[in-house]
Formats: sequence, C-alpha cells, structure tokens
Amino acid sequence: MRKAILLFIFVIFVFVGCTSNKQEMIVKSKKSEAINPIEVKKTSKDYGSITVYKHEQNLDNKTKVFLSECRIKNSIDTSCYGYMYEVMYDEEWLVHSHKKLKLDNIIEVSSNKYYLKLQNIDNDKVYNVTGILELKAKHTNYVKLELE
Repeated sequence: MRKAILLFIFVIFVFVGCTSNKQEMIVKSKKSEAINPIEVKKTSKDYGSITVYKHEQNLDNKTKVFLSECRIKNSIDTSCYGYMYEVMYDEEWLVHSHKKLKLDNIIEVSSNKYYLKLQNIDNDKVYNVTGILELKAKHTNYVKLELE
C-alpha cells in the first residue's frame, strides 16, 4: 500500500514538473524579439504582412517602390519608418547598404528581392513588419504594410 501511495505521489510530481516547463516554454515563445530596423540581420520570423497590390509599367524602364499604406493590424493608418535591404543568394544574404522607406514616397531600386524592416512606436508599444518584398522589374510596385 505504501509503495502504491509513493508511486502515485511520484507520478503527480513528474506531471506537475512537466506542466510547469511547458508553460515556461510557451511564455518564452510568445515574447517578441527586439527588432532594430538599421541592423543588417533577418528576424527569426516574419512580422506583420507586406503586400504589393498594384503594378504600373514605367516608361523609363526603371523599377520603383511606392509605400502607400502603413497600418497597425486591425487599426487605422499610422506612420512607420525603416529600411529595405537587397537580398542575394536565395534569400540568404542581406546587402549592407540599405534604402530608407517613407510613407508616400517613390524610390528607385534594382529589380531584386528586398528584406523590409519597418516599425512604429505608439504609446510605448513597438509595432513591426519584417519580411521579403518581391518586385516586378520595370514597374512601380505599390506596397501596403500591416504592422503587428
């Protein structure tokens, strides 16, 4: 009888210990990483969403980006700032030179893939968007961003 009680107590301790470890892992995984837009480094995962919603052919055959909308998820438009880094070698390397992105500005770029890192600081909370932007060559690419 004592062995059964001791075994039962042991099993309870094992389950309680495993549960608390899982809870710690869940809490750690939900924490956001600190994102520095100027740092030439990809984030561990993509944040927010990047959408090219329209392309217009350019008569000068140059590739351009127009950042038309930046909003916080399920909210109104906001201001955001950040950079785009040219991507090389199948999305493995970011080129150290960067282009600064501003809302309602057209910038001329090469016709490659870019990695975007933008953020907005609103009421002591930081909202981010990171990820790959694929451009259509010789067009103006209209982009919407949704930060999270």
